[in-house]
Amino acid sequence: MPACSHPGRGVTRRRLLGVAVAGAGVAGLGGCGIRTDASAPPASAGPTGAASTATTDRPRTTRVVAGRLGDALVAGDRTGFVDLFTAGARSLGEVWFAAWRSFTDVAIGGSADGHLELTWRLGEEAGTSAAALPIKFLGALIDGVDDPSPLPIWLRHPVVLARSGPVSVLAAAEVDADAWLEHARTAADRVRDAGLDGWHGWTGDVVVEIPVDSRDFDLRDAGDAGSGAAAYTVREVDHQDVVVVDPMVTRAWSDADVAGLLTHEVVHVALGVSGDRAPMWVREGVADWVAAPWWPKLRAENRAASAGAPADAELPTDADFADPDTVARAYALAEAAVAGIVAEHGRDALLAWAHDWAGAPAPSAAALTELLRAELARRR
Repeated sequence: MPACSHPGRGVTRRRLLGVAVAGAGVAGLGGCGIRTDASAPPASAGPTGAASTATTDRPRTTRVVAGRLGDALVAGDRTGFVDLFTAGARSLGEVWFAAWRSFTDVAIGGSADGHLELTWRLGEEAGTSAAALPIKFLGALIDGVDDPSPLPIWLRHPVVLARSGPVSVLAAAEVDADAWLEHARTAADRVRDAGLDGWHGWTGDVVVEIPVDSRDFDLRDAGDAGSGAAAYTVREVDHQDVVVVDPMVTRAWSDADVAGLLTHEVVHVALGVSGDRAPMWVREGVADWVAAPWWPKLRAENRAASAGAPADAELPTDADFADPDTVARAYALAEAAVAGIVAEHGRDALLAWAHDWAGAPAPSAAALTELLRAELARRR
């Protein structure tokens, strides 16, 4: 999917992620209890410096280690957990133990290809997240991990979890997670007030992640966000939607701009998968339209980008959002088109069309184009 290269916006992408964690060797933490594979024989830790576990033994080793990690996690046994790592990887064990202990309903298992599979929630009201970790073994000890795709922000860096009701923020330890939590709560309230409460089953749940740097921001969703985007929303099928923010892009932003950015992204969460059926200009236009009243940076950028739009401007195409030379105007025209729809037909009609673009009796493209042009004329 096209990545947004405009630093004031993000991009919503849908990823098909199906991590099966219900198989043998799954350990659960929280309400799920502990489940281990009693049929798996114990693995020997092996001497330090031994060759890596053979490929044929990987799935079994992973299942056994998954069970032991789960046992130590539930018992709160930090030493026992970290002892499952080699001396050179103990810091990795410390990071994982601290992060996983802060999560809810953690389940750990091993896949048929030898990956360590993990599911978790960031709170009782949050949806499920998942990761598949390509572990490096030395004997039966964890000696490291290759970068998975996508890359969890807690993989190598300590994180802090802040949550309030259905809103959660998972951030690198250097980030003020509590401040971001307040911004996320504000964004959720604004989106509810815009009429999206209950939309496609959304009841206000928001998960925001802030990695340690721009590299981990890119890798959080397969490494194709990039190009200076400030944020994006990861939509994982059957899993929690996650708003991911680049701390390097937003670190000099005002509180109003940060809350505005999150408002834009939470609209994508609220619209859900059904909103993905609408053209990109509708999805991004609705998100900008909801966020604009509170987002000074957005208002200024949209004014500047739309000022030179011709009188016969057309609705932006998906390609316009992918092109660095046209993306800023694409967002500005999308927001203007949505504002024109609301002025003519009302908010409820707009949201109904966004929800079911193919099935709802939306106006023709020609009629929508005229609404865009009329809105631009009002703004001149």
